[in-house]
Amino acid sequence: MFTSFLSKHSVFSTKYNIGNVVFIKNLDVGSIFYNVCNSYKNKSLYARSPGTYCILLGLDSLSSVATIQLPSGDSISVDFNFFATLGRNSNIWRFKEIVGKAGRNVLRGFKPSVRGVAMNPVDHPHGGRTKTNSPEKTPWGKVTKYNK
Repeated sequence: MFTSFLSKHSVFSTKYNIGNVVFIKNLDVGSIFYNVCNSYKNKSLYARSPGTYCILLGLDSLSSVATIQLPSGDSISVDFNFFATLGRNSNIWRFKEIVGKAGRNVLRGFKPSVRGVAMNPVDHPHGGRTKTNSPEKTPWGKVTKYNK
């Protein structure tokens, strides 16, 4: 499925393979890539989510700027010397994953979050209310949220 997508939607240079990290200036116009970052070891800036990719729209050698199309559809200009990973980001169907129960999330390291309103007054400043129309307040009486 992945290779058929790439053959329809991109034009790769013959000297690079999918998954290679290369300079944007070395790519052909129309190439697709992800993990755009300004240096090899830095955190990536664009197209980091599963299944996303950017498209190289144009190269301007005079000003050393490359125009890329982001997954949102916006076009931005970045420096020639930015790095990118060729291909499309993996794990496309991540949003379809069903966790099933809270215990599986706890095993992954996600702690459960309890609303302050559901707590007792000794545990949280918003705690202890029983469905009143008064707004939530700090221990000093100032309104913490919007008025209804």
